[in-house]
Amino acid sequence: MLEFYQAYANYHDLMTLTEELVAFVAQEVNGTTITEFNGVEIDLGNWKRYTMRAAIIELWPTEIPSKPTLERLLTVEALQSLLRETSGALEMETYSRDTISDSHDEVFQRAGGYRPSSAH
Repeated sequence: MLEFYQAYANYHDLMTLTEELVAFVAQEVNGTTITEFNGVEIDLGNWKRYTMRAAIIELWPTEIPSKPTLERLLTVEALQSLLRETSGALEMETYSRDTISDSHDEVFQRAGGYRPSSAH
């Protein structure tokens, strides 16, 4: 987790800065932006930007059934229903998030949100 602020910058500016910072540090330290995490090759110089909902749908693990649709991510109730169906596969024993943004964040992390991406 990296948190910082910049005067007169919006979140797009901060995403660009973060992407450039991570790529630069990886290149300087490792001599490459390619690394491996949990058996997955990641290029830290190649970022994709998604909305949180689009990220969940795009990065949903193929081995987990019930890939979510946009409609299932629009309300807390619909999302909780999806999570009850897939809780074992996502290693979530209980689910108690009250807001849609907290819900999206939890699912994003559980479904493989470690890939180099910016979700907003």
